[in-house]
This record gives sequence, C-alpha cells and structure tokens, in this order.
Amino acid sequence: MLFIVAFSLVSCGDEEDYKSNPPKFADITFRALNGSSELKAGEPFVATAEQSQKGTWLITTDYSWETAPAEGVTHKYVPSLNYGLNSSNPSDTLVVSTPGVYTLTFHAYYRTAGQRGLSETLQESLPDYGTVKYEVFGAAVFHYEVTATKRFTVK
Repeated sequence: MLFIVAFSLVSCGDEEDYKSNPPKFADITFRALNGSSELKAGEPFVATAEQSQKGTWLITTDYSWETAPAEGVTHKYVPSLNYGLNSSNPSDTLVVSTPGVYTLTFHAYYRTAGQRGLSETLQESLPDYGTVKYEVFGAAVFHYEVTATKRFTVK
C-alpha cells in the first residue's frame, strides 16, 4: 500500500514532463543561397520558420508553404516528418519569377504523444508585421495546428 501511495505522488509530480506542446516560432527568415538578405527574381532563396522553443511530445508532423500571389512561385520543402526524430527548423526553398511583394504562409500540423499542454488558441506577432497562430483541435485525441505568415519583397 505504501508503494502505491509513493508511486502516485511521484507520477503526479511528473505530469508536466509528459505534456505535448507545439514549438514556439520567433520569426520567418529569408536568405538567398549565397547568404544575402536581398532576394532576387529567378534566383532560389530559403524561407525558414525559426523556432525559439522546441515542441514537446510530438510525433509526426505535416508542413506546407504557400505564397500570395502564387503565380510564378515554386516551392521545395519536406512535407512530412517525425518531429521526435527531426525537430530542426522547417524550411522552404523558393524561386519567384517576378519582382514584387509577397506573403508567405507556413502551415504545420503536429500529432501529439502526450497530454494536452496548450489548451486554447494563441496568436502572437513576429518581427516585421508577421504573425503566428497556435490552435488545438480535438478532445481526448488532439493535435496542434500552427499557421505563420510574413511578407517579403523580391527585387
């Protein structure tokens, strides 16, 4: 009986260790392949969703990236991975054919392996007028969806 009481006290204290949370994103950055921040039409560049805090107790995730306007833009990214094995910053290699101002939207769908950590929708600002929104869907079986947007200019 003493063992059961002691075990239940220890396991109650460890509940925080098993909470699933999505990663926190600090920014979406844009860099040409040569490292420059100047983005040029017709030349590939990389957009990276920079994590300020890694997610916890996540399994597989699906990523997608899109631009507005979409015409003349190509994307190359990894659409799905096991976050527990690869929690690196998601990235997209883009080529934009026409100079202009574009909006990039990053979507992430995180399947969870732990208890609910985030309980309600949360929206935050990113530098230079970007936004990131964290949402939780489902009850006993739940997942997180993260949507981040940021404007960029191609010369």
